[in-house]
Amino acid sequence: NISSWHKNHQQRSARLQSAKGLLALAEGHWKQAERQLVNSAIHSDHPLVNYLYAAQAAQALSAYDRGDHYLALAVKQGLKTTVNVRVTHAALQLKQGRLDESSVSLKKLYQDEPKNVEVLRLLAEVYKNKQDFASLLELLPALAKQSVFDKQTFEALEQTIYESLLPVYAQQGLEALHHLWEQMPHTHQKNAKMLQNYAD
Repeated sequence: NISSWHKNHQQRSARLQSAKGLLALAEGHWKQAERQLVNSAIHSDHPLVNYLYAAQAAQALSAYDRGDHYLALAVKQGLKTTVNVRVTHAALQLKQGRLDESSVSLKKLYQDEPKNVEVLRLLAEVYKNKQDFASLLELLPALAKQSVFDKQTFEALEQTIYESLLPVYAQQGLEALHHLWEQMPHTHQKNAKMLQNYAD
């Protein structure tokens, strides 16, 4: 009947618009991408995807309020999608340099999803940008257990953390400094620069 034909036509049109929007996003045409993704969302097979990518396009245009609005619409698509939307929201906050907001979002996410690799990666990035090396140190076991980074990247992060914390612990006294040194992996204890910092 006419009603079902009209519905199928809308869905086909939405798929085409969504595809064009995703292509525009990939090519960096943010305004076009946002418009096509939002306009086709209502009849899309997966409106969540439309709103998430529309939020990214809006973020690229520095239209943060619109981006937050699209994420709110994505949340309404169902409870099962909430974690993905929250992760996307936190990632966008981080890209925007809203470190404190992103930190709050990711800490809550980490409590709910302690094994989520993307949550751990973003939280590590936030801590590093905030130079919160004490929190990064606490996060290291989880980062290692979930294999968030490759071996080389993880060891480089470890080194940055310990190099940054040695003088901090030294100010707390010899016992605190020795405790930090003892928990440091042997590979870093043998590092000439780390040894020099410890001796200083």
